[in-house]
Amino acid sequence: MGIEEDRKRIDEIDGRILDLLRGRLEAARRIGKEKRAEGIPFYDPVRERAIIERIVGKAGDRFPAEGIRA
Repeated sequence: MGIEEDRKRIDEIDGRILDLLRGRLEAARRIGKEKRAEGIPFYDPVRERAIIERIVGKAGDRFPAEGIRA
C-alpha cells in the first residue's frame, strides 16, 4: 500500500469514527430526555467511571489510559 492509499483509508476510518460518535451522541441525548422525563439525575459519576474504565481496558497498551480518561 502506498501513501495515498493509506491516506484514503485513514479518511474512510475518520468518517466511520464520526458516524459512530454521532450515533453515540444521539443515544445519549435520548437517555437524557428519558431521565429528565422520569426526574432522574442526568449526571451519573458511577456510570461515567464504569464507561471510561471499560474503554481503557479495551484499549490495551496502544492508547494511553490518561489520554482516554481526559
